[in-house]
Amino acid sequence: MFGVPCPECGKGTIEPVRFQNYKTKVKAYPFVVPEAIVGVCDTCNARAFDPRETKRWRDLFYQCKDGC
Repeated sequence: MFGVPCPECGKGTIEPVRFQNYKTKVKAYPFVVPEAIVGVCDTCNARAFDPRETKRWRDLFYQCKDGC
């Protein structure tokens, strides 16, 4: 997923970037991921999401839903 050409601009490369307190939505509910790794194009800043990472976010969401 990382180190691949950007699907948006085709010029840059998707690189992993670590975000603290990343705001997103899970199942349409606002959710803050304490530490998220998101692919970001080094040219146009487009974001790409690894399915394994977004699954981790969903797992965190459900853990918090049950008492975070």
